[in-house]
Parts: sequence; structure tokens; C-alpha cells
Amino acid sequence: ATLTIMKVNSSVILLAALLYAVVARHADAVTISNPFEGKSGANLPTVLVLGGGVGGLAAAQELSERGFQVKVIEALGQLGGKARSFGATGTGTQGRADLPAEHGFRIFAGEYGSTHDIMKRIPFTKYGRKSVDDNFIEGTEALFASDKGGPTFVIPSSFPKNKEQWKNFLQYFRSISGYLSKAEAMEFVTRMIIIQTSCVDRRYAEFEKVSWWDYMHTNDFSTNYADIVKLISGNILAADPKTDNAHVVGALADDLVLRTLIPGQQGILVMLDGPTQDMWIDPWVHHLKSLGVEFVMNTTLKSFNLASGTKHVEYVTLQDQDGNESQQSADIYIASIPAEKMVEVQLNSPKFAAATPSMKNVNKLETAWMVGVQYYLSEDIPVINGNIGFLRSPWSLAAVSQDQFRPYLNVSDMGDGTVRGVLSVTVSNWTTPGLFACKKPALECSREEVLEEVWQQLSHWLPTYLGSKASLLRTEFIDPGLQFRPDGNGEPTSNWSPLLINTVGSWDNRPEAVTEVDNVFLAADYVKAPQNVACMETAVQAARKAVSAIFEQYSLPFKTLDLFDWETSHKNEGPLRLLFGPLRDLDKKRFKEGKPHIFCKSPACMGNQEFGSDVHKFVQSVIDAVTKEWQTASAGF
Repeated sequence: ATLTIMKVNSSVILLAALLYAVVARHADAVTISNPFEGKSGANLPTVLVLGGGVGGLAAAQELSERGFQVKVIEALGQLGGKARSFGATGTGTQGRADLPAEHGFRIFAGEYGSTHDIMKRIPFTKYGRKSVDDNFIEGTEALFASDKGGPTFVIPSSFPKNKEQWKNFLQYFRSISGYLSKAEAMEFVTRMIIIQTSCVDRRYAEFEKVSWWDYMHTNDFSTNYADIVKLISGNILAADPKTDNAHVVGALADDLVLRTLIPGQQGILVMLDGPTQDMWIDPWVHHLKSLGVEFVMNTTLKSFNLASGTKHVEYVTLQDQDGNESQQSADIYIASIPAEKMVEVQLNSPKFAAATPSMKNVNKLETAWMVGVQYYLSEDIPVINGNIGFLRSPWSLAAVSQDQFRPYLNVSDMGDGTVRGVLSVTVSNWTTPGLFACKKPALECSREEVLEEVWQQLSHWLPTYLGSKASLLRTEFIDPGLQFRPDGNGEPTSNWSPLLINTVGSWDNRPEAVTEVDNVFLAADYVKAPQNVACMETAVQAARKAVSAIFEQYSLPFKTLDLFDWETSHKNEGPLRLLFGPLRDLDKKRFKEGKPHIFCKSPACMGNQEFGSDVHKFVQSVIDAVTKEWQTASAGF
């Protein structure tokens, strides 16, 4: 086949993928135009949503706005699931509020179309705003810190907008050129391009079946190359690159990089400008209550109970925090609980499990731990206006200095009154030994050892910013979902909120939002949805799939909800679509014919010496075109 190479802006894009994809994974009511106003709920089925996380709340919103009678059952005493924020229990003194804490800092990537669509309809009137979707702030750059005096990389979170950002951008590429050899950079860029130019069918059929580590041929290159491969999967997805599949990691890395280097794209370091509960969850719940949604807290789903001889749930069994059981009935049930909790329900519901063969492999889905730790400091240390990645951190740390992104929150009025800054950290590797306070895997360390080891790793990677712990650290907090032994020592016994990981072949084990039981639907991040990776957007997409299926099944006069499928829309490519689009079209034809990608000799390019000189010439021509484009663009600065 003849390929026309169009000289359009960018593909050094993919060089940026080397490190940049690392950082990456109470309002008063106001009148907002409601497209469903006037619809009567009198003849609509009643709905019981089982789980008050992001997926459950999204389903409740889509249904209640259309007049459905909805009740939400939540196992915890707080709504929002893993997205929720909360107070660091016991830190507030003399009438002050507890310091802000969270399961892990939240990044809203540019492709979160379904989530933003939900947020635009949640009223928020503080600070002169109209909706929750107005509560975002974007970091301007990211820092990748190295240990042992290694290179440190600083790059903008989006396409450079001024001279200083261009300076940082170009300095990044000068630094990266010394970190990887030319052959390694070419291999990395080529493999990223192959994923981006593969049709979606091939991505699911081939790249889902191979690990990110193997696809990148990591064993054939240097430890520096391996470090980048590890960081991309570990910091974004809390997963082992040797088990996480190449489709999810590669596609997400491509998306993040494209959004960084294509002018006009939303950057990737987008956060709420305050604690999640204040800026999203509480206003959301307030909005849902105004629509008539009822909430039952501290109550867990125990089992589904089918009517005799049918594939129809007659009632569910619930259990409150005191162990008391009760029965609850509705016309429709939407299960929005995590995969590991659903496995428990299946064990308690043998008839339901037998009636839903599409869910038989949910117990094969794997999870890992991404745990939030907060350090409360006597002074605010911004470090950088964005996220921080830690090259070669054995516990895969990532962090953000939060005060700079929370203009309406004064932490000095919280806790004991001495805190001036908050460093929020995620710990994503719990199976590799530490380096300092606990030279064992985090799973085998005590709470105190975990907190001390994380601090020492931070100090080792950021010696310029983190000085004396005694004078700087006021107090610390670790995600309460992590339960250590009652005596306070030894390894954690459980984690209430593990993270689903996308292991090789895991897509085939995930169910659809519609089950074989006619009145049970699923709205959780383990459901098959376009975003694929376990995150807030996947949960919202699953909820919208479930709600759309309800509309169709009950012949209701509502439109199918848009899933904002970023992987098939390719909106993030900008003018590069002129280059990548024809390649994808060609690849779709080749895939149907049983042929590999045009750049490859075998499925998923897994053979040795896959790439010939023509492929490298193609990649180099794109890099040359990009270099020329950048020289032109930077001339204005």
C-alpha cells in the first residue's frame, strides 16, 4: 500500500510520551435549564441504585432529571466512592475543622466528556459560578524528579503559550535526548505511533492480549528505557507493566501526549479548585435531593433474590452497619458497587449468579492499591505548578502541592491552626521493597513505617524542597480505607477501595451494563465502556449505558445518552488526524483481512526485528516535519 505522508504538526509528541504520561491517571440551588422539565414520573418504573459512588450518582442524576423515582443505597457514611474527600479525623482542635484529606488527588483528563456533561447540569452558585463544571483549574507544568542526581524534567501541561513555556519545553527535549539513546527513542516513538494508527478492533483483539512491558520490548533496552515503561503504567494505573495490557496503557499515554502537544487542546493537569466534596460531591447530592432522590447510608447490598422460575429480581437483601438485614423492592436495580464487592454479592446470590453468565468472570478481574497520603506542612511549598512524578521510586509515588490550586480554602483555619501547606501523595506500588525506613514491600510495613518511608522517598527525590522534617511536618494522614492490624503493627489486612487494573486479557472478563436478569443493570468502572481504564469517566459511561438500556427496554421517549468515546472520535489529534486517519482506515481493512498493521510483521508487532528501514524513515520524516513546525511556531516568542 502507498502511504501519503502529510507534513502536519507533530509526532515528537510521542517522544514526550516517554515521561509525560507518567503523571498521569455545598451550593444553594439555582435554576438551570432542564431539558426534561414537564415529563411526568407517574408511569415511570421505580429505581434502586445500589452504590453511591460516581457511577451510582451519575445514574441517579440521569434518571431523576427525567422524572424517575430513585433511591440510592450506600455502604459508607459518605457519598462519592473513591472520588470523595473527607476530613483527616482528629486533626481539628479548638473548634477548627479537620484538615482536608482524600483517597488520592484527582486529575480530570481532557477526554472526560461524559463526566463534564454531568457536571454542567449540577448547580453551583458560589464565587459567581453557575455549575460544578466551572470549578476547574489547570496546572501549567509537571516535574519529573530523579534520584541520585539524575536528570529532572519540567514540561508544560499543554502546548506552550508563552516564551517561558517554550523554553521549558525545549529544555525537556534536550534533557530527554541524553536519557535515551537514539535507537531507544525511535523504538518508543514507533510503537506509540503504531497504537495510535491501529484501528480500534485491532487494539482490542491484539494489544489487549499483550503486556505493556512486552509490547515495548523492554528487555531489549537500557534500564533508563525500562524506567519510563514502568512509570507510565505505575503512576497512571497503579499497575505492573509486566501484567497491564498494552492497549490501555498505550492508548492513554498517546492521548495524554497529544493533548499536551496539539495547540488548542485542554491540558492534562486539570483539577478541581478545592476538595472534591466541596466542589462536586456535596453540590451533586444537594441537586439530586432537590430532584427527589432518596439516600440510605451505611447500608450494604448482600444479595439479589429472583422471583421463582424467572430471571427477574423480586427484591434485594440489605444489611446495615449493625448487621440488621432488610428487604427492598423496586422495578429496576442498578448495581454501582466495585468489582470485588460484586463478587461477594454473587456468592450470596447463587440463583442470580447462575442467571448471569456474562458476569461469571468478574471474580477474575484484578485490583491493585493506589493509596492517598497527605503531609501537612508548616509552610506552603508549591514545588511546581502541577504534578510531580518520581523516576525510579520503588513505591511509584506521585504528588501535588495542593494549596496553590485551592484559592478558596484556607488551611491555616483548619487543624491546629499551624498548617500552611498540603502535599498530597499517591502510593501505587505495594509489592516492591522500600529504601529507607521500611526495606520491605509496603504491604508488610506498619502504618508508621509506610508514612516514614514515603516521607523519606519524597525528601530523597526533592531535597531542595523538603528540609528538616521536625520543623516542616506538622502532621500526616493515610487513607482510612487502608485497615492495618488492630494493634497498629504489621501489614495492612485490607483495603476498602482497591483500584481495578487492566491486566492482559481482562476486557474479556468484564460484563456489559445490561445483564441477563431483565431488571438488573450495572454502572461501575469494571463494566465495558469506551474509556476502558478504571476511572471516574468509565463509571459515568457505564451509568449512561445502563440508563440508555433502560430507556430502550421500557420503550421510553428519551434519547440514547452520548458516551463521548474519545478513542473513536480522535478529537485530540487536531491536524494529525490527516496523517493518522488514513492509516487507521487502511488498518481496519487489513485487520478484516487477517493481516498485521502495515508497520508490523506479526500481531501486535511482537516479533523480533519488526521494523524495517521504511518504518523508521516514516517516523523520522514526521519528526523532521514537527521540528520545522515548532521552529515556525516559536518564532513569535
